[in-house]
Amino acid sequence: MDDLRNGNAILLGAVHTNPWVSLLQEGLNFKFSCGRRVDDCFILNTHPAAGEQSAYRTSPNDPTHETYAIVALLPNLGQSGSILLIEGLNMAGTEAAANLVLDDATMRPVLERAKSRQGVPRPFELLIETRSLQAQALPVQIVCLRLQE
Repeated sequence: MDDLRNGNAILLGAVHTNPWVSLLQEGLNFKFSCGRRVDDCFILNTHPAAGEQSAYRTSPNDPTHETYAIVALLPNLGQSGSILLIEGLNMAGTEAAANLVLDDATMRPVLERAKSRQGVPRPFELLIETRSLQAQALPVQIVCLRLQE
């Protein structure tokens, strides 16, 4: 808990797999919501912009296995550092989000847009979409970007 309050941290996994993530859900626009079963989770878009959906779900019957994930850079609980949140609706989504974070060509424009006047990244949220083939994530697409002012 001290690391989340006073340090920098990376949290990997969703609410239903990593309980520490639940401490960060309140301030997010893109929130995980789960039913009674683990495979009954979706991402709720609490303030959809024009052209956005209010919820993003993985369809179990979709042969391409479209799935979603979130990458968010947030202030830590003490506002003295940062937490990088990487969470997917399933393993393929989490893997895709982690791969996105490590992809310089994709992340550089996001970090440039998020840069404050002081040159440091402001908090942001990315909603990403990917497809999976036998639980392996395929290339990702950024669906939505939210920047905090």
